[in-house]
Amino acid sequence: MVGSIGTHAGCFHCDEVFAVFLLKQLPKFKDYDIVRSRDPDVLEACDVVVDVGGVYDPDRLRFDHHQKGFDLNWSKFFDVKLWTVKFSSAGLVYATFGKDVLSLLTGWDVESDKLKRLFTKVYESFIMEIDGTDNGVPQSTHKLKYNIRTGICLRVSRLNPWWNEDCKDTTPAFLEAVDLVGREFVETVKYLANCWWPAREFVARAMAKRELIDDSKAIIVLEQSCPWKCHLFDLEREERAESVLYPEPLRLLTERPEPKFPPKVLFVVHPCDDGTWIVQAVPGDNFENRLPLPDSWRALQDSELSKVAGIPGCIFVHGTGHLGMNKTREGAIEMARSVVREFKAKELALSSTPLPPPTFKRGRGAKTAVRGSRFR
Repeated sequence: MVGSIGTHAGCFHCDEVFAVFLLKQLPKFKDYDIVRSRDPDVLEACDVVVDVGGVYDPDRLRFDHHQKGFDLNWSKFFDVKLWTVKFSSAGLVYATFGKDVLSLLTGWDVESDKLKRLFTKVYESFIMEIDGTDNGVPQSTHKLKYNIRTGICLRVSRLNPWWNEDCKDTTPAFLEAVDLVGREFVETVKYLANCWWPAREFVARAMAKRELIDDSKAIIVLEQSCPWKCHLFDLEREERAESVLYPEPLRLLTERPEPKFPPKVLFVVHPCDDGTWIVQAVPGDNFENRLPLPDSWRALQDSELSKVAGIPGCIFVHGTGHLGMNKTREGAIEMARSVVREFKAKELALSSTPLPPPTFKRGRGAKTAVRGSRFR
């Protein structure tokens, strides 16, 4: 007897559309019928129910998120400090069955490290947007909570019959939405598995050799252009996870201590298809770069830029300072080195300046040293 996957009737949303698609990728649920209803008795008879029913119980294959008190998210589900966007039915089904589906799509072992990383990346790149949109989670209050990368929720919404159409059966449109979301999900997985993931090896090699490029370890050179940002940040986090920041509490120090962790990468140099080379500033928080190219270089080109920078072969520097170009690999590296040298010189001058003794308020704003303090 063929089983059934139940979800609500009427206007459909991207989360249950995706949940249904994902379930039907698994051999166990592949041939299940789709039942769309709000009748509790009809839904109770279904083998799997998503986005309706007011129950989350994975043992009974019930995946709703509308019930009072439900607050599961990626961080709580996997007991990690990461994303806090509340799960919709999309996130619930993906968290439960996502690894199995990805293993089928990629042929990778479900317990392999690369599949686990892909599992996390697919959630960040595709599903978290669905969770956030369906739950009405603001993208940002101060820090960005999630990105709208695909706009898939809006496109699914547009497949619903118009308010002024004479259409009582929304199932054909629902199935069209399942097909749309499915195609885009599979394309996302293919890109991440076959393009994004292989780039990690190139970035890791560049990270391992960065001391050969510059003593600062702040510049890496990729011998081939590839997606590098996420891999760079992941590899930096892994490096720092085993590092001790400072040998003793800062409050006991009178001078700024030397950091005991590997320095962050500030510039990435990589080739273009036409033989020229890019020097790109590594992005930081709030759309700012960790260290942009100098103001004096920005919006200049060719010989004028080379003259100001004192580096031959310069082609241009973007007006925001996040990117520059040079005719040669060596020229692009020297552009990065020049900026890093100036930055390190300023940093060294600052670090060699003793910190002023701390002062504390007493009474009506009077600034005096604390009695017994070694800073008196």
